[in-house]
Amino acid sequence: MRGRALKRQARIAQSMDEAKRLQYEIRKVGGEQRRQRQEFFAVADDIEERRDVLIEFLEKHLLRASRNHTLLTICKSLS
Repeated sequence: MRGRALKRQARIAQSMDEAKRLQYEIRKVGGEQRRQRQEFFAVADDIEERRDVLIEFLEKHLLRASRNHTLLTICKSLS
């Protein structure tokens, strides 16, 4: 939002010095936004990676917990 306002101000700047200063600010804000986007996606990737590890752990744990073992066999005869 700040970048849009700066661009608008740069278009209607009264002097070249003011336009130059605003263009510098626009470039600075753009760089900050790119850096923030990169940080956001890095954190999102980290969260996704942790989620995948957790899902894998849970799948292994559930597989281990769901094994069947014969503990006792009962034989009954009808006579």
